[in-house]
Amino acid sequence: MNLVIDIGNTNVKIALFRDKELFLLHTATDVDQTLIQEWILQHNPEAAIISTVRKADRFTWLATGHFPVLHAGINLKLPIKLLYKTPETLGSDRLAAAIAAADMFPGQNSLAITAGSCITTDVVTAENEYIGGTISPGLHMRLRAMNHFTGELPLIKNIKEETPLLGTTTESSMMSGVINGITAEIQGFIAILEKEIGFFNVIFSGGDGKIFAKKLKSRIFAVDNIVLHGLNLMLNHNV
Repeated sequence: MNLVIDIGNTNVKIALFRDKELFLLHTATDVDQTLIQEWILQHNPEAAIISTVRKADRFTWLATGHFPVLHAGINLKLPIKLLYKTPETLGSDRLAAAIAAADMFPGQNSLAITAGSCITTDVVTAENEYIGGTISPGLHMRLRAMNHFTGELPLIKNIKEETPLLGTTTESSMMSGVINGITAEIQGFIAILEKEIGFFNVIFSGGDGKIFAKKLKSRIFAVDNIVLHGLNLMLNHNV
């Protein structure tokens, strides 16, 4: 049993894996130390891995000595080869998504797209090489930016997935600009990338992934919690 903790910009996910199977999942806005300790006592994990995009290191309490606790990143042995020019700046969440994509389609080109606070793309080749990707603002970040940097545009909190191409109100115009704009952005990137590297699989994940996966007219594999799966694979590769 593996304990996997993924601390993102918005949510914290705590998971237990049996081999490659996601067995138990808890999602919150902050680390639930009590829950983690209860899971450790109840399920007796053999190893743990932590991925965080937040600066604070609050996990000394997790180093119980009963099992190894790894921090995800390039400091670990990796099942893929990194060709990224600044690997020390590569987020462990992006790295995990790439590892999961490579495991899903071994010996094939794959593109992992994660739609969360930011929209990230990460490409792994048929030769098992991570060659890079993109980062752009996510759905909610774009909506907040329009509200913050203008005097009149409202802050939209209720997301309507079915958005007309042409908005007939200010709110629907903003939603169209963001959702249809992101969709077109991803479609364009897929088309350009295919000319560069040929055929590749497309895996879509993230909190807002389902909104866009069904809008894209492409070969999309919608996968829940791809970062967690990649972190679990990273842990297995090291212990």
